[in-house]
Amino acid sequence: MVKRLLVGAAVATGLATAAAAGPFDDGVAAFERGDYGAALALLQPLAEQGDPAAQRMLATMYRDGNGVRRDASEAARWVRSAADRGDELAQFSLGLAYYYGDGVAEDAAQAVTWLERAADQGVVAAQTMLGTIHASSRFAGHDYAAAAQWYRRAAEQGDGAAQFALGRLYEDGNGVPQDFVLAHMWLSLSVSTSDAITRASVAAVREDVIQKMTADQLAEAQRLAWECLNSNYAACS
Repeated sequence: MVKRLLVGAAVATGLATAAAAGPFDDGVAAFERGDYGAALALLQPLAEQGDPAAQRMLATMYRDGNGVRRDASEAARWVRSAADRGDELAQFSLGLAYYYGDGVAEDAAQAVTWLERAADQGVVAAQTMLGTIHASSRFAGHDYAAAAQWYRRAAEQGDGAAQFALGRLYEDGNGVPQDFVLAHMWLSLSVSTSDAITRASVAAVREDVIQKMTADQLAEAQRLAWECLNSNYAACS
């Protein structure tokens, strides 16, 4: 599910922000209306000429089997080509491919390398994913300090999942000093930015934190959350 959400977000962002004119726009329009044959005819020549956005789109088509036979290896080949040319969304997708072993051999070091490149270009989902990787023990030992740093970068850009994760780190004192005030602050911000499906779950975790706080601490946490949100995350502690 995480993979589907993150990769889907990358593709959707790419469609929304592509600035190229002419055949690329026509190819995207064809893709969006489900005319995959026309999309392939327009995008493949551009991809073969080295256009990274077209290469990323072609990778998506091979990954999902849209107008072509589904082929994870071919999808990885095209997304790598786009990533090598600096396309941040392709770098994000390639990092996920290495993380999940999708079309390439599972490789933790490669996953982190490509996700970091995307994260450094401002892909918030890549920053959150890096936090998740460092907080988990799937590939290596926990590195909660690194997780906190990546989660904070995404949290300060309004990512609800990162805000929730950072709040939990403060609650447990993992990678950061235990601080129920900051835990509550980040969880409150996550409640305000999360979708309706996850909002109730985040609020329930926040209620557990409240049970550990004094009235003064709760008031301080609420003040900090208000200041952080109203400064567009410029004044977060």
